[in-house]
Amino acid sequence: MRETPVTIARIRATREQLAGRLHHTQVLSSATAARIAGAALGVRLADDRLYLKAEHLQKTGSFKPRAALARIAPVALRETRPRVRVFGVEPVGADSLHRALAAGGVPVPITPASVADGLMAPIAGRLVTKIASRYLEGVVLVEDAQILLGMRFALERLKQVLEPAGAAALGAVLAGAVPLREGERVCVIASGGNVALDRLAELLTAAPPLPAA
Repeated sequence: MRETPVTIARIRATREQLAGRLHHTQVLSSATAARIAGAALGVRLADDRLYLKAEHLQKTGSFKPRAALARIAPVALRETRPRVRVFGVEPVGADSLHRALAAGGVPVPITPASVADGLMAPIAGRLVTKIASRYLEGVVLVEDAQILLGMRFALERLKQVLEPAGAAALGAVLAGAVPLREGERVCVIASGGNVALDRLAELLTAAPPLPAA
């Protein structure tokens, strides 16, 4: 099947098509998260804040209504602001994109296992791998405990309910898995808030305690 390139012109056209059909989600910020993330790496973040794009408040509780957002977000950032560094995050037990990139873009089937069921793709296709190799600085891997740490922080400190997949990036930043630099302005996308109430209690019970800020 012929691949259609994702360009900034297509992104802008998609934005026009979706205008008025989606919620304008908030950008939250946290000084506590900035201190925790900075302490993990020995750096200080710009504005002494960690920013969080609340896409879990989008229709359906995730970024899915934006259609190709997961594919075009890094493209839009890097095409309009080339100096921005974009990282992907995957669970250690569901690292299909990480493996495909390591294999030079060749899809590598896996048997995923993670608390983040929304990230358990058994294979990363060639198109997404091609886009990731061009626009991502890298893909970092996180343990399930770090994902649950992100969930706990979001609920306890930000009063936001995230599913494990939606908290993976936040957990990665808080744990120091993303190589942040001194003075960088950092924004995390919270990409999902769909979690059953009975499972939420179970996941939070398994979450590690928050680091001292």
